[in-house]
Amino acid sequence: MTRKHEASDLLLQGLSVPQIARRMGISAESVLQYLYTQVGEGAIRRSDVLLAWPSHIRQQIEEAVRVGESVSSAFVRVKGAIDFREFTHVWALGEKRVYLGDLYEYIREIELGLHAFVRETLKAACGENAWWRAVPEEIRVTCVGAKERDDEPLDDPFCYTTFIHLSGIMDKNWATFSPVLPPGFAGLSKKDFASRMARLNRLRNAVMHPVRGDAITEEEFAFVRSLHQDWIKGQD
Repeated sequence: MTRKHEASDLLLQGLSVPQIARRMGISAESVLQYLYTQVGEGAIRRSDVLLAWPSHIRQQIEEAVRVGESVSSAFVRVKGAIDFREFTHVWALGEKRVYLGDLYEYIREIELGLHAFVRETLKAACGENAWWRAVPEEIRVTCVGAKERDDEPLDDPFCYTTFIHLSGIMDKNWATFSPVLPPGFAGLSKKDFASRMARLNRLRNAVMHPVRGDAITEEEFAFVRSLHQDWIKGQD
């Protein structure tokens, strides 16, 4: 295993940047160089690097950005816990565009994965020509209506389903879906699964309609990130 792979592997195990530095016997700056190389290669995301800093440092930076404080004055309050060069890395990573860019990708991949999962599961259970009838009628009607209103309609009305629609399809066919859910969702009740999908749908709307000005908290980002890991990696 190369040093850059060792650094990213430790990161994904949940170690912080300072902990990785101590484990590898190198500086935090060197750890960051390895991690940024892995970001560039697509192995990890910038938000993964951000979340590998102690939460109290991230929270202080988030508050400093919120009130318009400068990086130098914010650093004074954490001095001793982190050096200035490291602090500027966290400051840059803490910009909302880092969260939002990765959040968009997480939601996009979950949505694509969930659409494919629902379609293929229904096809396996009902057959190639009958699966669409397993979709509740009100959802089929809504999707067909959305297709008719689309100036450039897609061929398949199923493509117009939302997270809430997909959740509704699974709810009506729970006995079909529950045994084949990814491991991170095993044992969830219909109610709990629907609750996760409703929350995910709200966050999707916030990301896709930024003019609303909905704030995305770190806790909400962590929720989507965890959901992505459970869903996408659970099907690998």
